Amino acid sequence: SYPDQARFIALQALNDYIPNLSQEQNQYIRSTLLTYLQSLISNNKDDSPFLKNKLAESFASLFCSTYLASWPSFFKDFHNLISNENEIAIDQYLRILLGIHSEIGDQLIVRDRPLVERNNALKDSIRVNDMEDLTKVWKRLLADFKSSQSSLSQKILTQALQVVGGWVSWIEIGLIVEPDYINLILEFLSNDSQKATCCETLVEIISKKMKPEGKLQLLSLLNLTNVVSSLSLDGSDVEFVEHVAKLYNAIGLELTFILDSQEASADIKSSADQQIINLFPFVLSFLENPYDDVSAHVFSFISSYLAALKKIIKQSNGNIDSTHLGLLGALLQKVILKMKYDAEDDGDDEDDISDFNEFRSKLKVFQDTIAIIKPDLFVEQITNVI
Repeated sequence: SYPDQARFIALQALNDYIPNLSQEQNQYIRSTLLTYLQSLISNNKDDSPFLKNKLAESFASLFCSTYLASWPSFFKDFHNLISNENEIAIDQYLRILLGIHSEIGDQLIVRDRPLVERNNALKDSIRVNDMEDLTKVWKRLLADFKSSQSSLSQKILTQALQVVGGWVSWIEIGLIVEPDYINLILEFLSNDSQKATCCETLVEIISKKMKPEGKLQLLSLLNLTNVVSSLSLDGSDVEFVEHVAKLYNAIGLELTFILDSQEASADIKSSADQQIINLFPFVLSFLENPYDDVSAHVFSFISSYLAALKKIIKQSNGNIDSTHLGLLGALLQKVILKMKYDAEDDGDDEDDISDFNEFRSKLKVFQDTIAIIKPDLFVEQITNVI
């Protein structure tokens, strides 16, 4: 019944206290917060996002303080709460999971040693006791809400994909990487509301650390080259094209890592090489995109590919097969074209000039690398341009 701002500040004050309270005190907070959440659900009260996120932060902080000591049924209790598929309950549940990941799984946050050890203990316990149930619930939510058109349902789907993408970095990948689960996730590539988030989730799944053989099996299962080629990338939605470029960049990076891995067998490297060849036309299309931000998203793969190719040629006594020579030539052509100044640019905007010069300097590195790998090819193409 209090104003939103008052409830927000009350929850923030609570969050500051939770890590320093006893289990008995946190038991009282747990009971009170659950009663509060139940009242929101019963009254069908869909709070403002900033309030829902602050409540999720409170539950995440409470989870970190109580899961190992006094609340081992944390996830089971929430799964019971969302069993009737109430949208407000599910929306809050997913926000809480995102909050927990931020607390214990986000690798971009630098933490002190005691917190790292606490988080590792929490993750170990989740893996043993709750991880299988959690992944099943996420899968069920994605399946059950994919046809719903309400705005909250669409938000639920987006958050469910974000949870999978966040948590996959530290859970058992086999719980996610099974054909029906992956195919369900892939369906959201064609959904306007979730397609960008789906790309981000797939990037996280692809980037999961695995042995070369397992990674190649994962990429084969995803079959993203065929899946994404069926999508409409006409350039009208530049932001989505950027996300797809990031996705292809991630695939390419993993394939070049396999090529460069000492653990990978000759057959696995050969398969990875063939996938790179299949991937290359798409990478080149992103490189020649009129928007430099799109092109820049595949720079990491191009750099990694050229480094791997340089090693392969060195091991082959300077020989390069005709297929890779063709790829190298096509890449150099695109790089040269991309380095040209826009005919419509009047050269008066200093920021644009600075940004483009920085962009060109990276392209120049690719040119120089190709010149080292295959001098004859470089001289021929540059001469033709001149």
